[in-house]
Amino acid sequence: MNEDVLVCNEGDSSVSVISVSSLSVRKVLTAHLGRPFAVALTPRQTRFGWHRDVYYGYVLNRDGTVAIFESGPSGQNGWGYDDIIGLSGYTFHEPKAVQVDPTDLRSGVWIVHEGAIDAATGRTEPPGTGAATHLYLESRVLGPRPLQEGTRPHCRDLRPRIAASLGEEVLSGVPVDLAFDNQRNFGALVNPTTPFSAGVPAQLNGKSLVRDLGWRLQGVSAPRFLFLAVPGSREAMDGAVDVIELAELSCFDTNAFREGVQSIPAPGVSRLMDYFRQ
Repeated sequence: MNEDVLVCNEGDSSVSVISVSSLSVRKVLTAHLGRPFAVALTPRQTRFGWHRDVYYGYVLNRDGTVAIFESGPSGQNGWGYDDIIGLSGYTFHEPKAVQVDPTDLRSGVWIVHEGAIDAATGRTEPPGTGAATHLYLESRVLGPRPLQEGTRPHCRDLRPRIAASLGEEVLSGVPVDLAFDNQRNFGALVNPTTPFSAGVPAQLNGKSLVRDLGWRLQGVSAPRFLFLAVPGSREAMDGAVDVIELAELSCFDTNAFREGVQSIPAPGVSRLMDYFRQ
């Protein structure tokens, strides 16, 4: 939403929050951080999601924990802590990457790691097997939540939840990166702004993950596929890209002329990218 840039400082276990308007570090975060190396930011929830009028960040630590950042405005008459509000409560063994899920306006993300997590019990498979997990924030309360004076940052009524976790029964190996297809999107519509945006964003074809349809905000992209980079795949030991059909959460067969379900051969694959990726 053209407000802040969050930078992971793995060496000193902190995250710098850079103001887009001043291009200077306005805050350094340290709570619940242990060698953070990746972060994904979801849009400010204005007229969508839980209608909190804040944005959220998922900070991925090397120890597999995920710290949740809630934006401001903070202070008197504020409704967001502008700080880390807690951990997700799950451990993602050997984490590799995190990316916003463009289909989930509850501020959801996908994380690639090792050892799939049972969504019902929280039980984790042993490291060494590939996993891709969908994490989101759940709440029973809609609308901004005014801050209570003197309270320390905490999740209040938000609860991190796992919607799905794909394991070795679906994946061909251990993924190290992820991306989505952009074939169906509203990218040509006008980018939304909020009172917290810095300056005037690009009106068309910007990277905002939502678009303003007038009566509501809509996710900018409606992907059919999730792509996962697997350097050591059972399909091709020198690298492959697994294609996951999101509606079924199953591996899509990319070669109808060969028996079985085929991934895309991609020797040396280590990174993936799509247009709306942050």
